[in-house]
Amino acid sequence: MERGLRAIEDEYKVIKVKSALKLYTNRDSTMQIVCDFEEQAERRGHHSLVRNGKKFAEELGFKLKLNNPEPKCINNQGEAFSDRQIKRQLKNALEIQHWGVIKSENWQGR
Repeated sequence: MERGLRAIEDEYKVIKVKSALKLYTNRDSTMQIVCDFEEQAERRGHHSLVRNGKKFAEELGFKLKLNNPEPKCINNQGEAFSDRQIKRQLKNALEIQHWGVIKSENWQGR
């Protein structure tokens, strides 16, 4: 059961990061209003898509650079990824993270 919940949580984190990138990529005037609202919520200390996206990206070893018009996600090696490439990169980072946890556990068996 825990594995299923972890997969849901991981997918949630990936969606939050992708949504933050998409918010800054989209040039629609309505999306700009949403972007301004999210930035204001972040400044006031409220829950924000932007803040959650940054936090989740950092948990996976990435840094979000949310600059208009070309937001990017940068990994620990300094490689920048656009919003079209980020899903695969986040999934790879999650898989590496999970394998690290599995390898560090003490297995008791025959």
